[in-house]
Amino acid sequence: MLEPLAGAARLALSSLLLVALGCDGDPAEGTDASSPADAGSEPGADAATDAGPTTSGARPWLYVVNTNDDLTSFAAANTADGPVTPRTSQPLGAATGLFQPRAIAITTSGRLLVGRQNGGIIGWDSLASADGETPRDREVTDGSLSTVVAFGYDASADRLYVGVPMAASGVLVYDDVSGAAFDGALAPSRAFGPPDRAPHATSGSLRMSVDAFAFDATGALYVVDTSGANTNHSRVLVFDAPGTADGETTPARIFESDVWNGLADIAIDGAGNLLAVDDTGTIYVVPSVASATGSVTPQTIAVSPERANLAGILVGADGTVYVSDRQNADLYVFDALVGGTGAPSRTIGGTPTGLRGPRHMFLVE
Repeated sequence: MLEPLAGAARLALSSLLLVALGCDGDPAEGTDASSPADAGSEPGADAATDAGPTTSGARPWLYVVNTNDDLTSFAAANTADGPVTPRTSQPLGAATGLFQPRAIAITTSGRLLVGRQNGGIIGWDSLASADGETPRDREVTDGSLSTVVAFGYDASADRLYVGVPMAASGVLVYDDVSGAAFDGALAPSRAFGPPDRAPHATSGSLRMSVDAFAFDATGALYVVDTSGANTNHSRVLVFDAPGTADGETTPARIFESDVWNGLADIAIDGAGNLLAVDDTGTIYVVPSVASATGSVTPQTIAVSPERANLAGILVGADGTVYVSDRQNADLYVFDALVGGTGAPSRTIGGTPTGLRGPRHMFLVE
């Protein structure tokens, strides 16, 4: 779903900073199912090669997109609690190029990528420089990227799947997103979609609206589609071989539910459960999702904070579950979610965090 521009008064357009950025990246975890490329490497460790702000703090680092606001990250996210100070914070404005940020991914080289609701993908080549009003290193534009709301990053292939609403071509795919060529006016490497949506449907009039992605342990890609008759309860399309998908591609499976509303984000935990949020106070669990098909009835977990508006969810390698709450501007951390009471183990929140409408997240482990 799209968000109106908020807090316009805060967007003080500043002059573009002339800063020489470091080229050293930091290996980062890609998908829920992948392993960190190098869990011991720290950006900023080599002062001779890392320019820009030096970032530090114990891992995991949790990067958070604040809808229509700053991009923040937190150190030691699996143990952080209360009004902690952000590890990094990048403001909106002309210098950073951050406007209406929605999607986030960090490549194995340490390149930070942000998708914007108002169009395009921007990036910083090194996490060691992705802080403050540091100018972006690159900006990818294309007519198909007029509104970007979701990323799915395959770390093993350095491949980015991009979700847009009313997608004329379905799921957009960019290869080699850590490379130098990922910049400027650049069309997707390819695009794919099911036979019942444009441009492959006979009528060609009904388009997918792709709101979220998740990978399972086998590399299958789960795609949330909130288009057409599914607007109010969402369907999930499963593509077993997304790396080679091109053009009309029939999903291996499709499942949906009348229980959830338009899904905002999904993740798959180590036990093979699909976890989903839909901008309400409920987390939905589909057990053994590798065999889910047709109409499903998920288990439900009501989170204990009142007025919760859950918009993002992800799972760390250690099983920790992170959930963002736009309404309360909090991040909930669950040591064990499935089978629990819905009460977070810890809550990252309060004015010092700088959280405002937190949504999609990415974890560096």
